[in-house]
Amino acid sequence: MGKPLVLLLLVFWLFLAYRALRKAPEAPEAPGARIPLPGIVLVAAGLLAYLLGTGGSEIFTMRTGFVLTWLGTAWWIGGAGLGQLLIVPTLFLFFSIPIPAVIYYNVAVPLQTFAAIAASTVLQGVGVPVARDGNTLLLPGVALEVADACSGIRSLTVLLALGALWAYLEKGSVVRRILLFAGTVPLAVLGNAVRVSITVLGVYLFGTWFAEGAAHEATGLVVFLVTLGGLFVLSRVFRTARP
Repeated sequence: MGKPLVLLLLVFWLFLAYRALRKAPEAPEAPGARIPLPGIVLVAAGLLAYLLGTGGSEIFTMRTGFVLTWLGTAWWIGGAGLGQLLIVPTLFLFFSIPIPAVIYYNVAVPLQTFAAIAASTVLQGVGVPVARDGNTLLLPGVALEVADACSGIRSLTVLLALGALWAYLEKGSVVRRILLFAGTVPLAVLGNAVRVSITVLGVYLFGTWFAEGAAHEATGLVVFLVTLGGLFVLSRVFRTARP
């Protein structure tokens, strides 16, 4: 995950943490008032996950252990009131943890294939002479591979965080919030397919420079625009729907 995306997730986390801490009790619970069992369990689970991840060189497990330990420590020291308030901000930290490689590649390849199929189908429909060979799109004299970086899985992580934030702040029933969050996935996949289509069309019309450097990076904004626009439409539909 790139540094800009990590910084964006950090901004989300700081916002939620600040929002939660504003509701925190002014005085923490007196030590010994109650046994902070959830905090103790979370710290123990976090330390165990960290040790297992370190022993197995598994980064996902190690970082998961750190997040659990952090929440458990806050719950243990600050009491149940503070611990419960920090659950949602802490869950957001999981979006910053890279998913395991075995899951990453099992998801990335189908996303690459879908983007290639969608782009070739749409562009052929509007008259662009493009053919598809696996995950490679063939234009006259140019071959464009829908590579791992173009699968959209990296932006999907941030967009899931954004969808979770939107659903958390959205008014309405729990079911509507869950549906809004779940809608982030198809919207992000659709946005990535649109991005690939625009890139191929740009190469066909303007040349290979359109798939390189700043121009290629700029097309990444399309994924966010499509997803944000779709979330806005979904939220409006849910607000106007009957409860």
